[in-house]
Amino acid sequence: MGGEYLATYLLGEVEIARITLKSTTSDVISLRARPIQGGIAYRVIDEYDAKFTLPIPRSAEPLTLAELIRQFDEGSLEDGFDSSVGLALGYNWLNADDDNHESLRDFTSISSRIYRQLYDHFEHIYDDWLFQCLKEKKEDAEKGEAV
Repeated sequence: MGGEYLATYLLGEVEIARITLKSTTSDVISLRARPIQGGIAYRVIDEYDAKFTLPIPRSAEPLTLAELIRQFDEGSLEDGFDSSVGLALGYNWLNADDDNHESLRDFTSISSRIYRQLYDHFEHIYDDWLFQCLKEKKEDAEKGEAV
């Protein structure tokens, strides 16, 4: 499985990037763009009809790589996870507990056939996330030993 149950495309709509989760059902979250009068509209969909919000719902021109990254950094899933973590890291945080950060390093991946650099960018983000989680865990353990 992996995206088979996503909603059909709207007229003129294309997928510009996707989040793929290494979940039991290989969930996919799709960022799509379609032409509208005066520009381009964007939406995020998943296989469960969840409600998403994006920082850039419309633009006059195609998104730059930085703007696309912002969509994932600042986009959110309503009623899913803390919107401050964004779509890029939200699924990792949603599944994280004290002992499984390392196993979640590869849980989420973001890719695009159009914006080829996107995958590498977020691979660095996930490396940084894991490093920070392990660092905080170590600091907490050291604090516990000092008490």
